[in-house]
Amino acid sequence: MDEKEEISIRLREEIQRRYGTMKALADAIGRSLQYVNIYASGINSPGPKVRELLRQAGLDVAYIMTGRRREETPDRQNMKKIMQLLDEKGIRNVGELRRRLEQEEALARMLGPDLYSTIIQAAVLREKKQKYSSRKKRR
Repeated sequence: MDEKEEISIRLREEIQRRYGTMKALADAIGRSLQYVNIYASGINSPGPKVRELLRQAGLDVAYIMTGRRREETPDRQNMKKIMQLLDEKGIRNVGELRRRLEQEEALARMLGPDLYSTIIQAAVLREKKQKYSSRKKRR
């Protein structure tokens, strides 16, 4: 079995674990089912842009690419819970969260002040990490 096949097997496993179907993942990342299938079938290996889309969708890209899982630290577990909550609310980035909050103060009341503050902090940190990663890649 070659590397592309191994990556495609792990990708399908991660899709099943997180989304259940390739269609659900395609919808989550704003791409077509055919686009996802190119990588899930092993025709192509995910490049940097695709890996970033998969990471943003909550898939374990390190596992997909290497076969090794990331270490689950308490901070990482908390971040996953926060990201799941944001996903459930249809919030994908800090800008969207801010727009939603400006439109609906009810969301802040529903979440409560502590959880709201935690989510904002996590989203800001995620945005900073993404900016830092993109700067690092440009060097």
